[in-house]
Amino acid sequence: MPNLVTIDHASEIQLTDEDKLRIGIAWDALSPNSRRAYQLTWQQLNDFLSTKGEILDNITDMQLAIYLLSLDAKGIALNTLSVNLAAVK
Repeated sequence: MPNLVTIDHASEIQLTDEDKLRIGIAWDALSPNSRRAYQLTWQQLNDFLSTKGEILDNITDMQLAIYLLSLDAKGIALNTLSVNLAAVK
């Protein structure tokens, strides 16, 4: 399995064993291309939030919307925006 993107801060999110199992099953079901796209999305989102002094643990719907709007303003394809949203979900 490819290495996951690491986040620069210590996460305060507490996952149960069941959460970890579900995440693992979902991750294993993704194609290698989807995994790479999702990893890239998370890294770019983390970088975007870092420039604003925020972290992934505290992301709000509004921050996500602002991030997606910033991608749209750069002319990112609609399919790429959809992948970004799916990765965050």
